[in-house]
Amino acid sequence: MHVDEENKILSFLEKPANSPSTPCKSDAALCSMGIYVFETKFLIEEVKRDAADPNSSHDFGKDVIPYIVANGKAVAHHFSQSCVVANKESPIYWRDVGTVDAY
Repeated sequence: MHVDEENKILSFLEKPANSPSTPCKSDAALCSMGIYVFETKFLIEEVKRDAADPNSSHDFGKDVIPYIVANGKAVAHHFSQSCVVANKESPIYWRDVGTVDAY
């Protein structure tokens, strides 16, 4: 993800070869961990819009999210600023559970 100083998502790229850097650290990049929050009505409208698009591959990360970023408002939440931590001594940890086996 490419964000501005207020964490508004400027672009969302699905697995890019060269990621854009963060506004504060030129040697760091953001990634999406797949946690999305929507109002139900908005999400239903977006999924229906995407389903009707013959040029879409109907993939959330490749089509739906980039469309919302380009045509609406999407905001990032930095995991490092999350209130979900085990304790102050533990490093921030995330595990990809994108498959049933990983879960």
